[in-house]
This record gives sequence, structure tokens and C-alpha cells, in this order.
Amino acid sequence: MSKEITLSKGFVCIVDDDDYEYLSQYRWHSMKGKVRVYASRSYKRSQIIMHRELMNPPIGFVVDHINGNTLDNRRSNLRICTHSQNNVNVKQKNKTGYKGVKLENGKWVARIQITIGTFASAEEAARAYDKASKSLHGEFAALNFPQ
Repeated sequence: MSKEITLSKGFVCIVDDDDYEYLSQYRWHSMKGKVRVYASRSYKRSQIIMHRELMNPPIGFVVDHINGNTLDNRRSNLRICTHSQNNVNVKQKNKTGYKGVKLENGKWVARIQITIGTFASAEEAARAYDKASKSLHGEFAALNFPQ
């Protein structure tokens, strides 16, 4: 089960029941990052980010939100990883609507560090991208068609 913690500016964060009592003793607010909103609190002129407080990653590591929702701080949605692994998991789509797919000379090209091949449709290229991404990046693969 999970519970909600209300943040500033109308945002709400989801946490596990087991963490709720500990986390709710603090006043959490929404903090805008470069692209996303995070749950944070002030402490001695600095900010403590909720997902980092929960997972306590070693120096040089970060905490990844598996489903991409930075306000879902249930432990089942958090994992410790390297910066490189976290960057692989970024879900960024281009004009085609698919990650790693673009139209080149009338053909759909799927590219992930290497060119995978050319395909008759954008969807076919996106599926080829997903297969290669799973092979290269395992659980950190950002997929066009998550299962």
C-alpha cells in the first residue's frame, strides 16, 4: 500500500506506508529540477531530496525513478544506479514519436549507439530499437513500447 504526502504548489508525492511516518514528520515542498519536479525539504541551508533520503546512494551514484514519475517515491519504483545508467533511461521522444527513430531518405532508421537498420515503417523501426535497447541496456532501457 502507499500514502500521499502533500507538497507545495499543489503537488502530491506517493510513498510506501512503511516510510510515511518517518517522512511526514518533515515539511516537504515541490522543487523544480531542469525538467521535472521533485519532493524536497530544507535542512541547514541546503535541500534534501526525498528519493535520495530514502535510498541513501553511495557517492557517485544516483537514484532512478523506474517509471519516470519523480513524485512516485515508493521503494519499488526507486533503484540506485550510475549517472550513465540513469541517462540511458531518459524517455525523450523526437518528431516521430519514438525514441531512436528518424526518417532518412524515405526510410525509417532505428539508431542506438549504432545504426540498427532501415525499416518500412516508424513502428517497425521503433520495435527494432526496443529490442536492441533491451540487449544493450537491460532493465535501464527506455522503450517505445514498455510491457
